Amino acid sequence: MKLANSTIAILLLALTIEVGLIADDFSQQHRQVDLASVSSLALTPAQPPVKEVEEVEVLPPPPPTPIIPIADTEIAEVVEIEEAKPSSPKPRGSGPLALSAQAWLAVFIPPAGDPQVLASHNASQSLAIASLTKLITAIVSNKEIDSGVALSLDGDLKTLGGDQGSAPTNIPGAQMVRAGDLVYPLLVESNNNAASALASVMPEGEFVVQMNLMAQDLGLLNTGFYNPHGLDSEGAVPPNYSTAENLVRLAEIIVSDYPELLAVTKNKAYSIQAIDGTTVRQFKNTNKLIDATDWPATVLGGKTGHTDLAKRNLLLILRDQGSGGLLITVVLGADDHFATTTDFLDWIYYHHDFS
Repeated sequence: MKLANSTIAILLLALTIEVGLIADDFSQQHRQVDLASVSSLALTPAQPPVKEVEEVEVLPPPPPTPIIPIADTEIAEVVEIEEAKPSSPKPRGSGPLALSAQAWLAVFIPPAGDPQVLASHNASQSLAIASLTKLITAIVSNKEIDSGVALSLDGDLKTLGGDQGSAPTNIPGAQMVRAGDLVYPLLVESNNNAASALASVMPEGEFVVQMNLMAQDLGLLNTGFYNPHGLDSEGAVPPNYSTAENLVRLAEIIVSDYPELLAVTKNKAYSIQAIDGTTVRQFKNTNKLIDATDWPATVLGGKTGHTDLAKRNLLLILRDQGSGGLLITVVLGADDHFATTTDFLDWIYYHHDFS
C-alpha cells in the first residue's frame, strides 16, 4: 500500500514538472511573437487612415466629330466670301428725280399715238430763255428773208459774242455774207452777231415784232421777245421768256415743219464763206451733248442758252432707237445744263421702256 502511494506521488510530481515545462515553453513562444510584433511596428512607418472611396461611374468619352473634306471649289467660295468686295454702284437714273434746275419737262411722242409727259417741274412757269430765242429768230429769217440777201457784218456787231460768257466772234468788219449762211453760226455757235445781222434786214424793231407774231401763230402763248438774240436787256426791259411747255411745242414744230433748221443744229462745227469766196471762220457747236451715245437714242439736234439772268438752258431732241418715237427734253435755269440733262435722260431710260 505504501508502495502504491509512493508511486502515485512520483507520478504526480512528474506530471507537475511536465505541466510546468509546457507552460514555460508556451510563455517563451508567446514572448517571441510579441517581440516580433514590436520589432515590426518599430520598422514600419505609421500610415494615415485610409478613407473609404466612393465608387464613381466613369462615362466613356464622346465620339470625335467626323472631319468632312471640303472640295476645292467650296474652298474658293469661302475665300471669296471672306474677301468682301465693294458693292456695285447703283444703276444710273435709278434714284428719285431731283434735278438742279428751275424747270424741266420731258415728252415722248410715239410714232402712232398721243404724246406722253414723262416728267415735269414748273413746266408752265415763264422763265428767261436766253439763246433758245434763236430758234424763233431762225424761223422768222427762213420765212421772211431771202437767203441770198447780202449782209454786212460791220464793226458794231463784233461787240456781241455767242451765248453770254463766250468769246467774241471776231468776224472781220465790212465782210459780206449771205443771209442763208448766217443760220449756221446762229444755231451752231449761238452767235449773237448773226442774230443782229439778220434782224438788221428789217426796219429797227420790226424783226422782233415778227418774232412775237410767229410765236402767237405757232400757239406759243406764254412766250415773248424783246430782242433777236436773247441777251439780258439793260434797264427795265424784261428778258425774252417762255415756258418748258411752249418750248417742247416749238421743238415739235421744228421737227415737222423746219427739218432743215433741225439739221443745222446737229452740226458739230461749220465754216461759212463770205461772198468774195474767203472763209470767215469755223463755228463750233455749243451743245456738248450733240453726239452723246449714253442712251438708246440718237440726238437729232437742240439748242443751248446762257445768260446771268436765265442761267443755263438746254432743249434736246432725240429719236428713240427702239420705238422710233420722238423724245424732247427741256431744262431751264440749271447750274449745269449738260449734267442736268444727262441726269434727266438717265432717269428717263431707267424708268421707261419705249420699245
